[in-house]
Amino acid sequence: MKLKLLVLLITISGVAMAQNKELPYYEIPEMTEAYTAGTVAARMVDALGFRFFGQVKAYVLKI
Repeated sequence: MKLKLLVLLITISGVAMAQNKELPYYEIPEMTEAYTAGTVAARMVDALGFRFFGQVKAYVLKI
């Protein structure tokens, strides 16, 4: 019984603390000075993550 209560309290506190973090793609990172294949691909992934973040946020607010 005590173990179940301890696990429940740890889970609840972990969820409560996770609400204060900002997610990775709340904004697009600054551009780099050099253009290489790697930086262009990374920028495309950043843009995809940013758009996905925005859509999920809008969907959650709609519900």
